[in-house]
Amino acid sequence: MNVTPPPPPIVNPSFILTLNNLFAVAQTKELETRNAITTSKTWTFEKTLGYGAYGLTMLLSDRDPLNLRPVRKVVLKRPLMPETGVDDFVREAEALRNLRGHAHIIQLINYTANVGDFRSRGGRLARAFRRVKAAFNNPPVNLFRALSYNHGGPAILSEYLENGSLVRVMERLFDRRDQLPNRILWSWYHCMVSACVALTYKKEGPEGGPLEREKPQANGEHYRLIHNDIAHRNMMVDQCEPMVRQHRLVPKLVMIDFGLARQAIPGDEIRSEQMNLTDINIMMLGLIIPRSAVVHAEDLRLARWNGMITQAACILNDDRLPYLDPDLQMLLAESFKCNDELEPYGRPSLEETFQRTRRGMRKPATSYSEALRILELDETVWMIMQNLIFDADDDDD
Repeated sequence: MNVTPPPPPIVNPSFILTLNNLFAVAQTKELETRNAITTSKTWTFEKTLGYGAYGLTMLLSDRDPLNLRPVRKVVLKRPLMPETGVDDFVREAEALRNLRGHAHIIQLINYTANVGDFRSRGGRLARAFRRVKAAFNNPPVNLFRALSYNHGGPAILSEYLENGSLVRVMERLFDRRDQLPNRILWSWYHCMVSACVALTYKKEGPEGGPLEREKPQANGEHYRLIHNDIAHRNMMVDQCEPMVRQHRLVPKLVMIDFGLARQAIPGDEIRSEQMNLTDINIMMLGLIIPRSAVVHAEDLRLARWNGMITQAACILNDDRLPYLDPDLQMLLAESFKCNDELEPYGRPSLEETFQRTRRGMRKPATSYSEALRILELDETVWMIMQNLIFDADDDDD
């Protein structure tokens, strides 16, 4: 008996983003968004920050010709196609809303599942009234309304951190053949571990509310969030905080981009913590040796060291890294520890890593040997931060 196969599914080819047309689609979406923002009279397009597989990220500033409001810049994230990648946007917005209020997580300003819901139905008088009102208060709804006249689909507004990502820091370290002092390494390590701690419990703070530093939770429901894209490009450099000891000289790091984040199933709390922590530890190897090829787990090399098998071979050569704090070296070696079958074994927990990085971050310059002390002085740390971040040429625009 002949069986007629079912017809192939009808797929609109415009919804299939390939490498060949991704850039063209992104340029079209960028132009549409820029035009919508320009005509809004309430926001100004500054620049495009980047394209993703399904999304476009842009920097906007609050247009305030009367200078009635503080200067404000925001990051707008939109899908390239209203029909594509929407699930990632919904997940990212949900994660950012749940994590809002954590000090080491990028702060969500507002989110909508469909900007088309904000399409104005008022007349000319209503639009004029909104423009007058915007001179005193320019809420995100004004931007969503401006975007609604092109296409629907979700939009995410988040805070903007002007100092860039750790990629920029590593590029400058590589170009200058520099290395970071231990006090900077410890401080940033603790920042990144704190961000991992944030992924274990919901905060759900209000928009614009106070930020609280993360602490491991003994009680309460575990969030079990796995970021799935922890990398130097997704760790942003914030400002120094004179009133916070940890960030008086070294600026805070903030985790961004939760489009690939997933919640682990109940019972996988430890696995979710270790997945995030392993990615952070790989990032630390790159910060210690910016010229290293260690970017992914498969790049790690094995070594027998201090009675253990570890994948952190790249930082165990004392002749190559004579300045590295032995405590930091030991923590990272243990964080990549394996058994004889080369499986992860006996690695520090997230809470233990949090406590050990906090102790390391609090070490004063005087705790280091006399030969290394000059690299750890407040004046040296301040000068390096100025040269690498605050006074560096903005060569990424």
